Parts: sequence; structure tokens; C-alpha cells
Amino acid sequence: MNFLPAEIEGIIARTYHLEGEAKPLPGEVDLNFLFTAQDHRKYLFKVAKEGTERAHLEFQNAMMRHLRAKNLGLDISQVVPSTSKGPILTLTGKKGEKRLARLLTWVLAYAGLSAAWSLEDGDNPSLALAVAESAAAELAGAHGIHF
Repeated sequence: MNFLPAEIEGIIARTYHLEGEAKPLPGEVDLNFLFTAQDHRKYLFKVAKEGTERAHLEFQNAMMRHLRAKNLGLDISQVVPSTSKGPILTLTGKKGEKRLARLLTWVLAYAGLSAAWSLEDGDNPSLALAVAESAAAELAGAHGIHF
């Protein structure tokens, strides 16, 4: 199941009451979209791979809440609850297939470290670097921050 940016924009408008623009991002497992709201706030909309257990996403959500509560001085994403469907949505594709999805606050990923690990393991770091470059470009465009 793939989604067009316009479909993601419609889902977010209906379930979060946010208007804006969705752009696809690279991802190894999930379908990821950078969503920029009309007020310029940024979010990450994640559509989990087919077959992902709800408990797996609930655990990730709980871990993010736990880390945020520790006040570690780190930017930690938080789940944005929908207006009526809770923190995890169930999306149904045209053929009836189900995928879980969440809207998270945007945090610049330090994917350079992930790229370095890939190199050490002899893997291709291009995906991690693409995510880091996309995130940095968005920050540069929105806030004039350059890396």
C-alpha cells in the first residue's frame, strides 16, 4: 500500500485538523512523510509496514514519553493524538489491507551517526545520509540554520 502526498494531507486534515503539505521521505521499513503545517510547524507522519503489531507502536510511544519525562536535554519526538482516534490510526488501503500510522513532532535526526555505523558494518550509508540531508535542508529553508 502506497500513499500519495495528497492522500496523507487529507488524512492529516481529517484526523488532526491540520492543513499543510506532505513530502515523502526515504525509509527502510515505514512509509515516512514530512508534513509542514500552514503555521510552519513540522511533523513526521509514519505509516508502519503491513503486519506491524499495535503493541510494537504502543511500546515505542511509551518509550518516547518515558524519555521526555526524564528531561535529558534531548529533543525527543512526541506522538500527536488525533482529534478522535487516539495516538495510533488504522488506515485501510484500496484492497482492504490495514496499516497503522502515527503523527510525531519533527526532530532533526542525527542520521550521520547511523551512516557511520553503516560504513563500519560495510553497508551502504546512502539512506541514512539522505534522511539527514533532507532534515537539514528543511531546517535551513525554514529557519536559516546551516550545518
